[in-house]
Amino acid sequence: MDCRTVRELSDAFVSDELAPDAYGAILHHLHTCAVCRLDIDTRERVRRSLREAFERAPELQATPEFRETLHQRLALSVADRPRRRAQLQAWFAVAALVALVAGLTAIVVVHRWATAPDAAVIAAVGDHRNCALKFRLSEKPISLEEAAQRYDPAYRLLETVPANAIATAHGPARVLERHLCVFAGRRFAHLVLRYRGQLVSLVIVENEQRGTASDVLRHDGRVDAMPTVSFRTSRFTVVITGNLENDELTDLGETVGHPVARQLAGV
Repeated sequence: MDCRTVRELSDAFVSDELAPDAYGAILHHLHTCAVCRLDIDTRERVRRSLREAFERAPELQATPEFRETLHQRLALSVADRPRRRAQLQAWFAVAALVALVAGLTAIVVVHRWATAPDAAVIAAVGDHRNCALKFRLSEKPISLEEAAQRYDPAYRLLETVPANAIATAHGPARVLERHLCVFAGRRFAHLVLRYRGQLVSLVIVENEQRGTASDVLRHDGRVDAMPTVSFRTSRFTVVITGNLENDELTDLGETVGHPVARQLAGV
């Protein structure tokens, strides 16, 4: 993809309106083009500033009457669609069954990670800043398939897990890019997502020392002022980080990070 095409699609890119393959093509271009990176960054900052200004303006907020009317219309719409409700209930039942089967492949329990985040989590946040946000790496990323062949077959799992489109309580998340990159001398399986208008990283790093516990340990906090949710298994640490509100990041962690960690615990 060339600079002209990127600029034509830039507004759709920052508005999360492109198909995953178009997102991936733009991200690939941004890794090598500083001019387009600056343009995208400027557009995102302007968009974020406008949204924040709108949220701070009382006169632009929805009135209580409008909200009540909308609530009533939505309630009537739902009441008129019992068949749709039945379909949704069936879908949730299937999803619960799939989650149960996935859980049985690796019997793990989530416990709080009581200590401070270790070097792997700190390096993962650095990888998010320098790969997903600044595109400033000393080595060119490689595909997960190549990583699976060269380093560890476990990386192949991340070619399809999680899915490209993910539903969360705070809105959809999309996987834009999947690769393996190197930062601060460590290898990271790196999935770049767009969620809540932000670029968020799902980063998987192999632990320097393997543990023996079957539990998944979780840690929430901030690393270098960046909110993070981390899940550690015996072999891998899974980190989700991005400039989000705490509840948004926690939701994404439970929806995406925990299932990934649970599956990695079984390989």
